[in-house]
Amino acid sequence: MKQPKISIIIVTWNGQLYIEKCLQSIFNQKLPSEFIDNRKDFFDLLIIDNNSADHTLSIIEDNLQPNITVVKNKQNIGFAKAYNQGIHWTSGKYVLILNQDLYLDSNFFIETLSFLDSYPKVAAVNPTIYKWLESSNEKIIDSLGISFDRSFRFFNLFEGKKIEKNDNFDIKPVFGFTGTAVIFRRSALYDVAWERQFFDESFFAYKEDIDLSWRLRWRNWDIVNLPQAIVYHKRSASQNFNYKKYQLLIKNYFTKPKFINYLSYRNHLYCLIKNLSWPLFITNFIFISWYEFKKAVFLIFIRPHLFFKAWLEIFKNFKILMKKRKYIFTNKKIKSNGLLLWLK
Repeated sequence: MKQPKISIIIVTWNGQLYIEKCLQSIFNQKLPSEFIDNRKDFFDLLIIDNNSADHTLSIIEDNLQPNITVVKNKQNIGFAKAYNQGIHWTSGKYVLILNQDLYLDSNFFIETLSFLDSYPKVAAVNPTIYKWLESSNEKIIDSLGISFDRSFRFFNLFEGKKIEKNDNFDIKPVFGFTGTAVIFRRSALYDVAWERQFFDESFFAYKEDIDLSWRLRWRNWDIVNLPQAIVYHKRSASQNFNYKKYQLLIKNYFTKPKFINYLSYRNHLYCLIKNLSWPLFITNFIFISWYEFKKAVFLIFIRPHLFFKAWLEIFKNFKILMKKRKYIFTNKKIKSNGLLLWLK
């Protein structure tokens, strides 16, 4: 079979509210002129369902087209492992990872692929992601990529900013992509894979995008935010500038399920153990330790079982985490100060 230009992978789990609009936005994409009469040579779509208990699969079946493949996992194996399945089972030169709760602007393919064709050092394109607002014409940014501060707290760039008439955003390198919607160069994914894993499957879900971004950066690949590539995303917890930072963190914490809070806390520590170099740790020790101390105290008083469960997992998996760390730092291509470009 001929290799398609792009392979699209969507992992679904109880996504009946969103999946139809997501699929329709893919089918309604404007295509380069040479592919208009043969969409199969341009893209294929693989949907991997993680054992949804709602009507997600029946909606997908109602929207099937010839270049769509559906795989039904018998259990929820997590987003990281399911995305890895999809990458191995597809062959496109580029790989588009999509959450189920979004839809694409009609020019998304044309904008992203022409850019990637022109810049072979770019591993991943983070689109401009706006919030999916049902009853408003406002444009509010969900993410323009991922950055971090001196405590190595990772955050979405410009999240919550309302777009004004005079706002213009340029094509800009960013530290990392958000896994909500990202298009990869397949060769870059294989360049940073560890034991055939692109996303680290020990993460299960949450922050696996930060880990992969960091590994791509260590290998000196570029990650870029492309303003003209537009996606709309339905996010549950997000930024609101009416709140102070600590108020927002607490508000969002209690709106999320306990399991998600556990994964977020544990996986952040996984990221640091695997990817934080000693020079960066030493020069930012005060900021990192203070931030982690505040989180630990909060959890010990509010959700002690999550705190101790996370650290038990870290101790249990410490040996394999250090193996991964050794692999990353043995094969990295840039010095630690190369990452300081992305410090906010």
